[in-house]
Amino acid sequence: MVNRIITVAVYIFAAIGVLTSAYLIYDVSTEANGDDEAKSPAEFGIRNVDGLLMVANDNKFNGTNPDIRLATNTSKGLVILNAESDEHNFLIDDLGVNSGILKEGKYFNTTLTATKPGVYEYYCSLHQDDMRGRIVVQ
Repeated sequence: MVNRIITVAVYIFAAIGVLTSAYLIYDVSTEANGDDEAKSPAEFGIRNVDGLLMVANDNKFNGTNPDIRLATNTSKGLVILNAESDEHNFLIDDLGVNSGILKEGKYFNTTLTATKPGVYEYYCSLHQDDMRGRIVVQ
């Protein structure tokens, strides 16, 4: 009876060891391949944004680098969040906006105000080919 209990315990511990190893190998491989899911802004402590939230993830802002629409002489809050391990920044040269380098989980808070109608470009200088969009001021 005691031998049977010991044998069952050994099998249970062996199964736990195999499952734990499989999980750890899967977790490390998905991280290395970039297959892990995007984190939500709330996971970085951002819950209420007065204005726009632009999330840098997978070398895009908000997945599509969307146009930002702004009325002339109107202010709009803007928060830039880096939600991935690659460093990013956010620049709008014509409006004097420069977030500096943002590491994962860091964010930049600013207010946009444009005094002249036109189309302005925003971009990440570290990933210029993929991370650029327009601010349309009317």
